[in-house]
Amino acid sequence: MTYVHSRCIEYKKRGVAFDVLSFDNSKSYTYQGIDVITQKEAASNINSYTHIISHAPNLRQHLPFLLKYCTGKSKTLFLHGHEVLIKSHHYPKAYSFKFKNSAHRLVHNTIHKLYDSSKTKIIRYLISKTKNSNFILVSNHLKNLAQKDLKTDFPSNRTHIINNCVNEEFITKSYLASSPKIADVVTIRQLDNSTYCMDIVHKLALENPNVTFTVYGKGVFFDYNYPPSNITLIKGFFKHEQLPEILSAHRVALMPTKHDTQGVMSCEMATFGIPLITSNIAVCQEIFADMPNVALIEDYTSLDLEDLIKSLTRNISPPNKTKFSPSHTIEKELNTIIDKS
Repeated sequence: MTYVHSRCIEYKKRGVAFDVLSFDNSKSYTYQGIDVITQKEAASNINSYTHIISHAPNLRQHLPFLLKYCTGKSKTLFLHGHEVLIKSHHYPKAYSFKFKNSAHRLVHNTIHKLYDSSKTKIIRYLISKTKNSNFILVSNHLKNLAQKDLKTDFPSNRTHIINNCVNEEFITKSYLASSPKIADVVTIRQLDNSTYCMDIVHKLALENPNVTFTVYGKGVFFDYNYPPSNITLIKGFFKHEQLPEILSAHRVALMPTKHDTQGVMSCEMATFGIPLITSNIAVCQEIFADMPNVALIEDYTSLDLEDLIKSLTRNISPPNKTKFSPSHTIEKELNTIIDKS
């Protein structure tokens, strides 16, 4: 997960010694100076750690490990979204092409409801019974939703709202408005996840035939929704360090969302400085309140995208390089973790 690796890089810069447990690993390795270890190794060395950090603790791997090996140890749980929510309450319905038939949809939804019921009960137990855990949530919006779904409040003295940081390169580098452009709009999304609004992007492309789009992503969405001629589809992703160059080759970024808890990639785009168009929903209103190069739109309202792009690019505001910077977010995290250790 990029948002975890970005933190690891910054922790290491600040002299923090740590290992990263990856539950899916069969052997340990080192990546960009970060030591990544197996579950067996982490369990055998558990007494050597002064603090346990869990990002987006899930029911299948994280929670059993925490309950079996980490009882009594100081812990920080980073809560990013779906792991503390009942998804059917907040997430949009999946695209119909994701299911073979209505029975497949029913089974899928039933399994997810049972899973969500179990995970929220265990998370609620961790919140109410453990006095040596603190909680970091990435937005007030997520905190409010989670407390409703968990049917409990997070302890005020052990709960902190700290946004995810963006990768350092989006701080040190900036959008080049004068660079040659290959298209007007860039969108980078998981194509088949309805949360990320490929249906909205498709609709806007049809309504604005004079606006050109580059869409990056994997999935079969466009097998069922044929792309109009003004969309260039690149089926795949790229190395994270290539993103600044990709962004500077476009006039604006279009990243609508039907549900999110922060939207790290959108934050990186806004911090980099490209004019960003995203959805006018509560979390975006919170997260992008201090980002002058961001425009919020209504997802299902017809939009003259050409006119909006002209408005956004006429006088591009200098980006806010501080809000999601490591110096602003990572320092808060480490102060919280170390103070609670």
